[in-house]
Amino acid sequence: MRSQFVVLIASLGLGSWPDSSRLRAYSVSTTVSIPTSGRAGSGLDQGYPGGTQHALAEVSPPHLATMIPIDSLSNCGVSGMRHGGAFELRFMNWIFQIGAPNSKAALANPRLRQALMESGLRIRQHADSLTLRTGTPPLRVVPEYEAWLVEAMRNGPEAPFWHTKGMSVVDHINDYADVPVLHITGWYDSWTRQVIINYEALSRAKKSPQRLVIGPWTHGGQGSQIAGEVEFTPEAAIDLLACRLRWYDRWLKGIKNGVDDDSPVLLYVMGTGDDHRSGGGRLKHGGFWRAQCEWPLARARATA
Repeated sequence: MRSQFVVLIASLGLGSWPDSSRLRAYSVSTTVSIPTSGRAGSGLDQGYPGGTQHALAEVSPPHLATMIPIDSLSNCGVSGMRHGGAFELRFMNWIFQIGAPNSKAALANPRLRQALMESGLRIRQHADSLTLRTGTPPLRVVPEYEAWLVEAMRNGPEAPFWHTKGMSVVDHINDYADVPVLHITGWYDSWTRQVIINYEALSRAKKSPQRLVIGPWTHGGQGSQIAGEVEFTPEAAIDLLACRLRWYDRWLKGIKNGVDDDSPVLLYVMGTGDDHRSGGGRLKHGGFWRAQCEWPLARARATA
């Protein structure tokens, strides 16, 4: 019988990422006060909530033992929310349709929440009405989200806004907790580059083990062997819960279960299939898992 305690924290409705990281730090210190506890891990989150794991590590709470950030948003000015300097309008969509309706004010006021949800459905109209300014409809009732969006759209990638704690990992490596981290992402995720950047930076700077897993997945698709119109081998899908438990057994319980012997990098190499159509009409592209000692690969050669 397993004896881990699980503490779930809602990352939405907390305001800024620093707010999220402070709550997570408090939860870590509170969790270790539970009898039989003493160490805490962070790692049931993906995407935006996964990014708050990095924000937590940057305040280095003393009882944090390990993390598993998956498809996690970070280094937002590099290619997380801006690409080549351009702001991704999908984050305007996120603010209107997810952030604002789940704000503190909205969660406390059902009528306001309904109004913000209806406003979110008019996102194309809002986008056509840019430039967005503070204190004007439609986000003035949730000023913390309005202020964030205005600043995100106003500031270029070199601005300090994108290099603060919570927004960037690579700018705060020295403050980042020196704990084992399992970095997981997919070749088709929107934040693959950030996950790899974090692995490279932390594996150079920290003594604790850093591991990188990249599968043929879309965002959050670790349990699937399918990506769009392409189908990979059954082994492409992993049991994410079992993967987490194995990692936590090692770093929270001290169980010698082989994690120490794992290669630093595990990649799914796409290909080997004949691309004929499967029964579901997808291309049978095939592929296989390959363990590596480093990333980037020492033998890699530029082809263009």
